[in-house]
Parts: sequence; structure tokens; C-alpha cells
Amino acid sequence: MNKDGWRGYNFSRTIDGSMIPQRVQNLVIRTYLEGLGLKFLLSKTEFSMPESYMILGTIYDELKTIEGIAMYTVHMLPKSASMRKAFYHEVLSRGGGIRFALEALSILKEEDIQAIEDLMICKELSPHVQVDEAFLERQPT
Repeated sequence: MNKDGWRGYNFSRTIDGSMIPQRVQNLVIRTYLEGLGLKFLLSKTEFSMPESYMILGTIYDELKTIEGIAMYTVHMLPKSASMRKAFYHEVLSRGGGIRFALEALSILKEEDIQAIEDLMICKELSPHVQVDEAFLERQPT
């Protein structure tokens, strides 16, 4: 059975503290997919409630007929590592994939998950990293 394209998924709430209009999210997703020669299917928009992923869950049943989910950015993934991993495995177990347009990254098989998780860990840890300003000032330019 041929699967019909990639379902877009966007937010109506902030992403990393910034409000990205849905039409911009859709434009980025569509352009990314078209650049890969893939078909873009109209996006579903998540509810604006913080940490809501109810709409994302409705896409699972579509994975019988579509190739996967195309998200604007990895920063739309759940903050909880266990929720993210459950999401990845659910999509992959149903024969789908996940694409992230802004970063041009994909999860198409189990081995792809670690790169995304490494990125999420860096994001989580970055506010806690202390920079030695004196060290930076001593560096040659």
C-alpha cells in the first residue's frame, strides 16, 4: 500500500518563548518537504494549552495511510524525555517517520533517535552552563 505524504503539525502556542505564526510554520514545513521531493499534507494544529499533545495523538491513526509527521522544529517535542521516547516509538512502530523542518533532521529508524535526544539534552543543560568570561577574554582573536 502506498502511503500518501507527510502530515504537518504546528503549534498555536509559543515555541521556546517565541510566537511563530502558523502560516510561517506551514511554509517552512512545506518548503522543507518539497526540497526532499516529499508531499506535504495540511497541518494539524495543537491546542494552545501548555504541554498539550492531544492533537498530535490523533495523527497516530493516520500512520496507516501517511508516511509520517512533519513538525516545524524539534523544540515542539514534549519536555519529558519519557513522553518523547514513547512518541518516537509509537510513530516508528506504526510504520511512520518524524521530520523536523527547521533543523532538517529526521527520525526514520530507531538509530535516529539518539541524535534528537542529544540535541534535547544540550538544550536542557545549556542554561546551567557557566561561562568563564576571563578565559574568553584571554583567547586570541
